[in-house]
Amino acid sequence: MRMRCLSLRLVTLVFMLYVCLCHGHAQPCSDLFISEYIEGTSFNKAIEIYNPTTGTLTLDGYRLYTFNNGSPVALFTHALHGQLGPGQVYVVCHPQADSLGIKIKADTISLVCNWNGNDAVALVNTYTGDTIDVIGVIGEDPGTSWPVDVGSTQNSTLVRKSFVQAGTTNWAQAQNEYWAYGQNNFSYLGFHIMDPCPVVPPSILFLSDTVIVSENVGMAMLTVGIVNPDNDPTGFSIQASGGSASVGDDYSLPPYLAFPAGSSQPLQVGVTIVNDNIVEADETAVLELVSPTNGASVIGGSVLLIIQDDDALSSAPPQLGDFQVQYLDGTGQYRISTPEAGRLWVFGVAGNLLIQKDLPKGTHTINLNSLTAGSYFLFWSASACCQVRHLVVF
Repeated sequence: MRMRCLSLRLVTLVFMLYVCLCHGHAQPCSDLFISEYIEGTSFNKAIEIYNPTTGTLTLDGYRLYTFNNGSPVALFTHALHGQLGPGQVYVVCHPQADSLGIKIKADTISLVCNWNGNDAVALVNTYTGDTIDVIGVIGEDPGTSWPVDVGSTQNSTLVRKSFVQAGTTNWAQAQNEYWAYGQNNFSYLGFHIMDPCPVVPPSILFLSDTVIVSENVGMAMLTVGIVNPDNDPTGFSIQASGGSASVGDDYSLPPYLAFPAGSSQPLQVGVTIVNDNIVEADETAVLELVSPTNGASVIGGSVLLIIQDDDALSSAPPQLGDFQVQYLDGTGQYRISTPEAGRLWVFGVAGNLLIQKDLPKGTHTINLNSLTAGSYFLFWSASACCQVRHLVVF
């Protein structure tokens, strides 16, 4: 890993590791991007990756892919490893690259650096599942190369221009973001110059809007993410703002929490669940992020915690009443009979809320055709009666 030493930086940079990175161009200074690409003679192939953020990034969640000769399927892949500090670069080269010009500056060697100018290369953030930067067009064979500046992706060294602060999956845009230098020019490898990034204060958020646990789980784990970490710790607290469960009787919240200075890693926050051995309806708690420090804001500040009662699992649950669910074969629809007026939720198996509807007493048809085939939880609640969960598969 090489420290970039040729430019000054302003303070806070954006790191949106846990917020969706929109396809196209990511937020400035938000994630790693490709800062240099070398397609030289013989095996003189290398790629340089730059960290524009103010935080040290864990590289284990990133991969490089090479798509040869227009194939939509990667022939070579390489998982990155280690830590990359702010303003540093990470160089990957071919095992038989020039020892003095390339290898001496490389952090690792890999056959992923196996291209001839007409092969697309992608940098993927596996934490988010997003492709964050590309060379060329995946699934397209341009013949010999794609044109870039006064050169091309063949027989050239491509260096990202200093105004670029994020990767992009739009190659038509990226073609204008590189300077092209002659073949076997290795003088820019091992460092990168980038214009200062905008100052953006940190933000914090829950990374899931719904968490479902059994009452006997002991500890419910909530994940809190941070955007734009800087060189100071960012603290926060969690408080209850609603739900049928009671703090103390049914669960307890952790004390004050904080992200370490410069850290972009999510925090796993434990909520202690009280197993009271009482047969009762499932309970809910609405939890919020509050009192952020370090000038931070809350951008995704609430989560619904559903605590499923486990004390009546071995016997017929009397609270079901006349609640019934019937699948209408081949239609993607369910006929639901509710003994009281209440509310119906449809959750994915991961706890993500998909549908919410208020239903009066009676028989109703619920259409799930908008969902892909799979397993889902129907959760119905009526304040005058009970709460029911039901697993459906279609």
